[in-house]
Amino acid sequence: MSKQSSQGIDPHEIFRETFDTPSSTYRKGTVTGSPSFKEGYAEFTSSDSDKITYPDVRNIKTIVFDITLDTTSESIIDFDGATNITVSGGTVTTAGISSPTIYIDGVAGTTITTAKARVTITTATAINATAFDVGDGLDGKLHFLKLLDVTWSAAEVALDYKGALYTDNKEGLIGHWMLSKEHSSGRVFYDLSGFWKDGTKENDPTFSYDQHGREGKSVYFAGNANKIVMGDLGLAKSFTMWIKSSYADMKEILRITNGLVTIRTDETTGVTTDGVGWSTPTYYMNGEIGAGSSEKTDWRFLVVTQTTGIATTGFGLSNVASNDFRGRMSEVRVYDRVLTPTEIRMAYKRGRL
Repeated sequence: MSKQSSQGIDPHEIFRETFDTPSSTYRKGTVTGSPSFKEGYAEFTSSDSDKITYPDVRNIKTIVFDITLDTTSESIIDFDGATNITVSGGTVTTAGISSPTIYIDGVAGTTITTAKARVTITTATAINATAFDVGDGLDGKLHFLKLLDVTWSAAEVALDYKGALYTDNKEGLIGHWMLSKEHSSGRVFYDLSGFWKDGTKENDPTFSYDQHGREGKSVYFAGNANKIVMGDLGLAKSFTMWIKSSYADMKEILRITNGLVTIRTDETTGVTTDGVGWSTPTYYMNGEIGAGSSEKTDWRFLVVTQTTGIATTGFGLSNVASNDFRGRMSEVRVYDRVLTPTEIRMAYKRGRL
């Protein structure tokens, strides 16, 4: 199977089946028996030995499928003859999967009924499906199946069930500034989060081009105490931004708390944090965990998250109290929740489109 997702851009999705078109070589799988294919699902009957057998899929850590059972005791997926997913007496069970976490409709649990349900199973230990069977011994409908080579967190499972994992999810957004001409007026940069925390520029940072080369879609900070001040946003747990540095030495991108708590970057160490309030921050560079680097020639997507909220008194862009930022910046966001790795990865990819 080729890697694809509902958005067509998740590199960690290694298998997807939507069961929507009948074929004797269905999605590179082989159909046995006579499962009934309808728009959006395939219906299996165990007495007819219905199943679809697929080629190998390696390094599976997250399994997601939508199912409607005829009874509360059914076989669903067999990965290799010993590793399988079944339902017994209304309880989803697994064999051969190390320390699985099972979720029903986005919530940890194993109880399932004959109503349509989303089942997600995660494991830290990868499994390999060798010519695996789907629907063998099942009486019911399978609507959808996908496999990923990463272990989803509980938050990612919940967001996926709500349909918000691969979208531009605004949940928890407490500040959002595009830093473009069209989203500003005079000295004011509009906050698009709905909390009206508009920023005011000081010492005249100017408009410039963004990561796509579009003029008027970013702000250029030239030093010289250039800054944009927003004020108090409340407690924050995630900060995201696109930047392009102009200098290799340490510069402070965001002023979090009155100039004393900051997010900074340089060419060698990448993104770092400074000041009281940071405990165990996690850094992402271009969608992946790690501080990375911030070369002067490249636009970079920087994210910092922390499970403990940090005060944003006097929040602003560039910190003139210390080493004020020199370079370009666009689309700054602040959230009061921790963004998941998948959300960050997708945000980076959306920003590159």
